Amino acid sequence: ACADLMALHGVRDVAQGILVQVAKLLGQAPEGVLCTRDGGCGRPEVLRAVAASGACRNLDGRELNDTRGAGFALAAERTLRTRGFAVEEGLLSLYFPGKSGRDFVACIPLERPVGELERRLLKVFSGMVAVSLDNCELVTHLNKSAFHDPLTGLPNRTRVVELVDAMLATARRAGAVLALVDLDHFA
Repeated sequence: ACADLMALHGVRDVAQGILVQVAKLLGQAPEGVLCTRDGGCGRPEVLRAVAASGACRNLDGRELNDTRGAGFALAAERTLRTRGFAVEEGLLSLYFPGKSGRDFVACIPLERPVGELERRLLKVFSGMVAVSLDNCELVTHLNKSAFHDPLTGLPNRTRVVELVDAMLATARRAGAVLALVDLDHFA
């Protein structure tokens, strides 16, 4: 399961992969949400679904609150607070600590009770998944730093050259226009 996750790129793909792998470990169809707290820098913190599958896929990328995903939001908040593993009312909650400052929680509806051996496997799996998520977030941060200006968030010179080269390689290049804007005292 962890080898499959390490082959994925991007937090969203890894999050989706986690839901699939937990379902495989439990012998059920993939269903549930993987979420984290978003916010900071003057914005209020909210619980957001990074990935969702099965009947829950309408929650993908959305804020979990009282009207949308309320059961998942309550379980996720409780799991983030206790930093643990819980099985309550047919819902499995797995905690994945993140070194980059973001902790994750997977909430999965259960089709049957979880046995003791499965609990142990899920705890080991949770530890390994935390490493996968940290690596994924690190690569995402490095990629953003390498190709985007830290002040404006706009593509830097390297990324612009890549974008222009990609445009020139397509059939749409005939209608493409490149505009250069020079600002005094701005590098």
